[in-house]
Amino acid sequence: MTPKRSLWVCPNCGRQFVSVNRNHSCGRYRLEEHFVGKEPIVRELYDSLFETLKQFGPVKAFPVKTRIVFQAEVQFAAAMPRKR
Repeated sequence: MTPKRSLWVCPNCGRQFVSVNRNHSCGRYRLEEHFVGKEPIVRELYDSLFETLKQFGPVKAFPVKTRIVFQAEVQFAAAMPRKR
């Protein structure tokens, strides 16, 4: 079995990537910012989705400006919370 290689971590925003110096929209965002002004069901659906994804293995969520990125070894999905 091939050993896992460690991911590169952006020193500015803390996001993880497979390749070094990956071009990305760098910024520090908080998860809570994506749910301001949204109906409570939106957060409940997000939490349910995240818990479901974690059943398949280690998954992290990185809030970025326009979405919340889900990442295992690579980024594989994103959620974009809407008002309802």
